Amino acid sequence: MQPYFIWKGVDSRMMGLWVQQYPPIVRPPMRYQSITIPGRPGALTLLEGEDVYDPYTRELKLMPKPGTDIYAIMRWLTGEGDVVFGHEPERKQHARIYDEVSFQREFAQQRSAVVRFLCDPFKTSLHDTEPITIDLTQTSYTLVGRGDVIAYPKFELVGSGAVTLTVGTTQIALTLSGGDTTAEVVTLDCEARKAYRTVTEEMTSYIEPVTTHGDFCTLPHDADTLLQWSEGLTELRVWPRWRWF
Repeated sequence: MQPYFIWKGVDSRMMGLWVQQYPPIVRPPMRYQSITIPGRPGALTLLEGEDVYDPYTRELKLMPKPGTDIYAIMRWLTGEGDVVFGHEPERKQHARIYDEVSFQREFAQQRSAVVRFLCDPFKTSLHDTEPITIDLTQTSYTLVGRGDVIAYPKFELVGSGAVTLTVGTTQIALTLSGGDTTAEVVTLDCEARKAYRTVTEEMTSYIEPVTTHGDFCTLPHDADTLLQWSEGLTELRVWPRWRWF
């Protein structure tokens, strides 16, 4: 198969590009502080938190096919979005292109360029876009751990009244619409640490914060997590958002 990459949903093969060299597969650098203490040998290393890593650069060497519009390629290779590299076809990674893209002449009329993607430290699954819909006729549900580091899931809760969601040992409580009103959808985004509902009034929609009690959860990659819930929920959906190096 011809080497390729996908940037912001566009395949490099459709843009008339050959990928000459893929970036290496690496583990991103951990974020830490090294403190030298007077009178003490060595240094004290302080990690900023659990699974906190820095963004890093991944490089691609490209060569356009004869007759390819180089200016169209340069307009495409800008900004930020998701990138998929052909040697990791099941993973996507959020990235930005900040550096110049310079097509240097190699021989005759042939040019090549090195493109540098500043990538977020973790990759996610290209295919895990649909949520897991929980069967609420059961008393609990087990999420099987995946990935390389802890994950920050997103939940959608549908129902009414006061409800509680327990994820492992973490419990979070909130109040959905009550009385005879239609059951509403509340989103819990554990990465953003936000709970919100979408309100529509007179053809206009806006996001309204929802007050919660408890803490937002994480999912371990190397252990299973038990989900439990209280009465009042009619639907429960979860995006685990597993992450890989």
